[in-house]
Amino acid sequence: LDYFVIAAPTPKEILKGYCFLTGFAPLPPLWSFGLWMSRNSYTSWKVTDEIAQKVRDNDIPCDVLHLDTAWFKTDWNCDLKFSPERFPDPEKHIADYRKKGFHISLWQYNFIPPREDNDNYLEAMKNGYLAKDEAGQPYHLPDKCKGSWVDDVIVDFSNLEARKWYGDKIQSLMKMGVGAIKTDFGEGIPEDAHYANVEGKVFHNTYSLVYNATVSNACTSVTGEHLVWARSGTAGSQR
Repeated sequence: LDYFVIAAPTPKEILKGYCFLTGFAPLPPLWSFGLWMSRNSYTSWKVTDEIAQKVRDNDIPCDVLHLDTAWFKTDWNCDLKFSPERFPDPEKHIADYRKKGFHISLWQYNFIPPREDNDNYLEAMKNGYLAKDEAGQPYHLPDKCKGSWVDDVIVDFSNLEARKWYGDKIQSLMKMGVGAIKTDFGEGIPEDAHYANVEGKVFHNTYSLVYNATVSNACTSVTGEHLVWARSGTAGSQR
């Protein structure tokens, strides 16, 4: 273990010392300090429209509408694609919300359901973008693994090609006008899985840093704004 002792007369100065070691957080956009409306989950544009209208009818100063786990064709089957039935023509709807003063936030996570109807799973399998087990096959999360969904596979963010692949998908969403991404999960990374460029016992704690950086950099490259709605983190995640 390495110990760092940061001494200062006030908490403010202690935090400054901590940031000198681990990095300073860039200022998020002003709109992100407003009220975010969300639940698990808004299941269509129709439902989202109703929420937006109620917010305005009741003079609630709201800046963000967050679409959680149901914006895909099938709830929780995270493929980073809007459901064509429940959320058609996303660019038009997002632009309309922006005119009304709302930014759209989207849920996603660092796991992929191992389903044949999930294109991200098929692409990641084909290109070797997933953490592996002892047999060299995609690692499936066991029941005892906390901070994860059972049986999902894990995007290996130690693999630079996997990071670019995933970042490109996030960029495509931001180019539609999306305002923010929720980087859910990230803390339940098994030490016994095999990753491309780092040992599992080391990657367990640093995974969330790399995961959030991948998504954050993709967002900032399009919007110029610094923001992710992160569930997990470690020293340095704030930068």
